[in-house]
Amino acid sequence: MNDVALRDEDAGLATGQGEWVRLRLWAAGRHASAAQLVCRPDRPARVVQAVPAPEGRSLIARGGGQSHGDAGLNDGGAVVLTGRLDRMLSFDAASGILVAEAGVTLGDVLRTFLPRGWAPAVWPGTGLATLGGAIATDAHGDNHVHAGSFGAHVMWLELVTPRGTLCRAAREEAPELFEATLGGMGLTGIIVRAALRLAPVSSAFVAVRHQAVGSLDALLERLSAAAAAHEHASAWIDTATSGLARGRGVLQVADPAEAPRRKPRLWHGKWPGPVFPRLPNTILRLQGERRYRRAARPGGIAFRWPLERFLLEAGRPSAVRLVCVLPLESVGAATRRLFDIAERGSALPSATARMMGTHAGGMLSLARPGVELTLDLPAAATLPDLMHRLEREILDREGRVALASDAYLTDHGFAAMYPRLEAFRTVLAHIDPDMRLQSDLARRLRLRDYVV
Repeated sequence: MNDVALRDEDAGLATGQGEWVRLRLWAAGRHASAAQLVCRPDRPARVVQAVPAPEGRSLIARGGGQSHGDAGLNDGGAVVLTGRLDRMLSFDAASGILVAEAGVTLGDVLRTFLPRGWAPAVWPGTGLATLGGAIATDAHGDNHVHAGSFGAHVMWLELVTPRGTLCRAAREEAPELFEATLGGMGLTGIIVRAALRLAPVSSAFVAVRHQAVGSLDALLERLSAAAAAHEHASAWIDTATSGLARGRGVLQVADPAEAPRRKPRLWHGKWPGPVFPRLPNTILRLQGERRYRRAARPGGIAFRWPLERFLLEAGRPSAVRLVCVLPLESVGAATRRLFDIAERGSALPSATARMMGTHAGGMLSLARPGVELTLDLPAAATLPDLMHRLEREILDREGRVALASDAYLTDHGFAAMYPRLEAFRTVLAHIDPDMRLQSDLARRLRLRDYVV
């Protein structure tokens, strides 16, 4: 791969081994993109050969492309796509430990091991996410209170360092590098292999129950209690109502269940799902009313992992996504304030919430106790200014914005939200003194601002 061929590619990825192409890549929400050189190695040894990148360019890895932010983009640089590193290497049925390459998707893992009674302990919401991507973002699901983040189930990982060497990291072996890689957005190296502990499951189904709750404060209080009592808990928040009903919503909980005798309806993970924010506010209010009233229907047995839904939605343009964690004691007032700011910016959002527990993650992981709030906002000319106003409110409330979905956070806001930033920079200074690994996110947030 040292003798590279540079050529333009307007569509697809028809790359041969040892070949780089110029290609524009998009974030999952299709509101951020960048043009860069791209290659698709099919072996860890070829990843080693890709470092350093051609023409002295900076480099970053990209997995399933499910991030709504710019962490997997490198404008003017180079990107290694890990999708061809898709081999499952070994599985220990006694311990549940799977060793696989970084490009294996969580959907691949599920399809292979669910019939054997095993599944990923943490499900970030899409089967298209890769093992390497879930590690680099330290992904989490709606069972964070019980299961923690994805990195809590990673036993060890192997990555190609910016110097082009293969390195193994674990909690007992190179622990600082391991902690920096969990949630490190790919800046410590290119993950090529990892050992993941799967969780035993009795069936592929959960018993789902949902309840309409008439106020935001009551909804958040019940969400907190439900997250402790049930394996899965999430809430949909109605942002289209006004007055005392504003912020009412639907609480959904789910627990393991035996396989049903009849084929169940698919569970979409966050009932009742996202609304389309480009619709007029009147339509959104009617949709919200319908969703709220549907909560009176009884629950049932549903499929736990809705792969079909995410495959159908892959590549569809969507809203700009803001994901943040807010302290439990101030989340009600903070949520109302965020809704007010968004509405004044002509951006009526759709919103969901779920609890986060005390499980610690990596140095730049989102994980911290509180409530995770997800807002989907329509793209508009005033969006950057709106996002910065939302950022200031989150910062004032001692909240934290998720890097995996972010494309607008400022560098000073980021530095204030992540107290372990300097420890992360210390690891980068050691592992990558020449600053070979970069991304649009790293430049925007000045992640590499350290003295070599």
